[in-house]
Amino acid sequence: MLELTSENQNRRAASRIPRREVVNADWLIKLRWVAVTGQFLTILAVNSILNIRIELISLGTILSVTAVSNFFVEIWYRKFLKHHADEMQSSEINLILGLVMTLDLLSLTALLYCTGGPTNPFNFFFFVNLSLSAFVLNRSWTWSLNLVSIMCFGLLLYSHVQVPILNIGESFQPIRLSGFVSLPQGGTLIAFATCSSVIVYFINRLNNEVGYQEKFLREAEAREAQTDKLQALGTLAAGTAHELSTPLSTISIVINEAEQLLQTESVSNELLEDVALIKKELERCRNILSKMSADVGQTTGESLQSVSVKEFAEYVITELPVNLKYRMELGDEDAQEMFSAPLRALALAIGGIITNAFDAQFESDNDQVDFSLLVNFENNRRALVWVIQDCGTGMTPDVLKRVREPFFTTKEPGKGMGLGVFLAHSTIDRLGGKLKYHSESGKGTTATITLPMDD
Repeated sequence: MLELTSENQNRRAASRIPRREVVNADWLIKLRWVAVTGQFLTILAVNSILNIRIELISLGTILSVTAVSNFFVEIWYRKFLKHHADEMQSSEINLILGLVMTLDLLSLTALLYCTGGPTNPFNFFFFVNLSLSAFVLNRSWTWSLNLVSIMCFGLLLYSHVQVPILNIGESFQPIRLSGFVSLPQGGTLIAFATCSSVIVYFINRLNNEVGYQEKFLREAEAREAQTDKLQALGTLAAGTAHELSTPLSTISIVINEAEQLLQTESVSNELLEDVALIKKELERCRNILSKMSADVGQTTGESLQSVSVKEFAEYVITELPVNLKYRMELGDEDAQEMFSAPLRALALAIGGIITNAFDAQFESDNDQVDFSLLVNFENNRRALVWVIQDCGTGMTPDVLKRVREPFFTTKEPGKGMGLGVFLAHSTIDRLGGKLKYHSESGKGTTATITLPMDD
């Protein structure tokens, strides 16, 4: 199970919360069916019960267009959107839903045009449509529909089919007939534009807050999934170390006894070298198991320590391989800045990234790793930025996508377990930081680590 990629697990964790666009589309389809049913019953009641003469053919045609369009939208939703939402961009979904809601505005305008225009009490449904668009669509689409609704209402003021029972005086005669804009008509248009804009503005604000909460929930689930993987990895490492410790210890005792016995016998140097190699590889196996369990445990349970940037950099350097060549840039002012961090875990994480950079260019003409530290301010908060550059072969786009996966490595067998970047990313992410890679094949790699310094 640990072989599942980080990207797939994060996607699976995020999928526990349906995409907001999918939920919006579902509710929009249901509300459109309710609207069609309500409009049909209203027309039927007005014509049959109130005996008000209205253009039934025109109104029936408009309702049919809305119903047919909703039928096709529901097919699109059930056959495509529900199953492929993760593959679609938000802009693509917004385009389809935006066109649907534009059609609804035009349909409402056509219905009102045939039934008294602005004198029809149902013209308040413009605000219902705008409220729905503010919840369902993005900001640009919502404001565009607000402009369309104002234009549609102005069109109804200019021309509409008059219904005698709704006649409220000459001041609301169609502008096309009266030839001028009356004061009530002008005031009504201004009031309509003001109310619609206020509704759109404040619902957009609320919508943004909901979006932030949704993003927070997705990130929290992704962090929970990452923590589960770390705990599983720690359990695996500890269990493996426990299960293998006894046989490895037995092998070590036997090899030591065999070495001592062979030293008293007349044997070839090749045999002695083979025994020494077995001891070396045995010790390497024990160190790997010990480091796996220690490193994973360290990243999940270490307490915070207060250090300066310079002290932290020096601590990281002491953990680097002795043969690693490097050049560090650190300003005097930045060196004195203080921050709190789990020193051992963070040093292991950054040291692993530096070691990877050194390994990537070990056989190149320039086998020196360059890294720089600086303290900058983002949104009035301090952040330590650690930039690590190498001149190695770089990474292809496919490798760059998988670089954070556990147990993924491009090194030769026996030279890496594929856990360094995974553990480093997990540690940095847990501390609220970011690890970003920029690489081009044949041109080296730049790793940028950003760590918040304020509590």
